[in-house]
Amino acid sequence: MIVAATMKYADNILKTFSTSISMVVSCLLSYILLGDLNLTPNFVLGASVIILATVVYARASTHHQQRSTQK
Repeated sequence: MIVAATMKYADNILKTFSTSISMVVSCLLSYILLGDLNLTPNFVLGASVIILATVVYARASTHHQQRSTQK
């Protein structure tokens, strides 16, 4: 539901981040609820890159908004 709302109201970069984060969350929920643990180094690396990119994008967006309101 959240991904659908994001797809409707957000820009393309945010859509990509929401899809990536939803995949990581789905995998983590699969592990928690089903006990299915198959973490490969590629998955760990990919999930780390997704989370890091999301944090960097969110910080840059917040920083840009703060600077534009100060002018």
